Amino acid sequence: MIKTIIIQIDIMTFCWYSMNQSIITGHNAKDVSTVSKKKLSREELLMGLLNLQGHITTDDAVRLTGVSQATVRRMFLDLEKSGKIIRTYGGAQLPGSLDSYRFEQREKQSEDEKHRIGRLAASLVEDRDTIYLDCGTTLLQMAIALGERLRMGGLTGLNIVTNSIANLHALGDSSAGKIILLGGEYHSERRDFFGPITERYAEPFHFNKCFLGSEGVTVETGFSSNKTELSSLNASILGRSSRRYVLFDGSKVGRGAFFSYAPLERIDEAVTDRQPDEPVFSRLTAAGVAIRIATPEQGRKEGNDQ
Repeated sequence: MIKTIIIQIDIMTFCWYSMNQSIITGHNAKDVSTVSKKKLSREELLMGLLNLQGHITTDDAVRLTGVSQATVRRMFLDLEKSGKIIRTYGGAQLPGSLDSYRFEQREKQSEDEKHRIGRLAASLVEDRDTIYLDCGTTLLQMAIALGERLRMGGLTGLNIVTNSIANLHALGDSSAGKIILLGGEYHSERRDFFGPITERYAEPFHFNKCFLGSEGVTVETGFSSNKTELSSLNASILGRSSRRYVLFDGSKVGRGAFFSYAPLERIDEAVTDRQPDEPVFSRLTAAGVAIRIATPEQGRKEGNDQ
């Protein structure tokens, strides 16, 4: 429970919480409350946050420790040599966190935000569209909302291609559209298919619109995933699509995943739950990327309309 709470708060709150709850140093709260942030071990601060959320960006590490980027990079290098972390582009992650994705756990994170984003994205689909739906829990919410529209007769002549078993089940049976599941190597922890075979299955298609997810959104890495094969598939899908959408909740902004599949300016529209933090917002707007915000009011409206 405490892990979920800490991930949602900022770096300074983390430092305050660490000193008062002794989640980092192992001392009791009375002793730690008198110790300043500067006296805390920088390594302990970094490892404390990494143990809570599994990853940290270089910029967050600079803010957390109060040292330069060059010093942070040297710390990352030393920690990697000791086997405590794995350096990534723009940050670091815990060993094993690259493969720690569990669909059931991700579904419970930012549930309301994903629900709103999914409904707003589903409202962008039109009659006779040929679309691609990526895997992941945010895209599952889009598939659920899209399935509702199909069953209510709100769409006709739709062609949907997806690599996700979860999306397939959510879309359900409908005579209003054709649903195609891309095969290949199945990944049960993610409920999806990706890899070289899946990419070959995708080659004949051209999509009016593609809707992709992202495990990280930064200026440096753009949109990214922690699976190289999934990033490769998404990059391929982007090249086969006339209009490109990426869905992500605000917690993904500033978080760099391991493998980039597109720079920020590569897409046409971003669908999210709040205005992205800087510098991502400025880079998107400068590139002419439309940003659609799924507010609570819009989420309720889309639900009533469908």
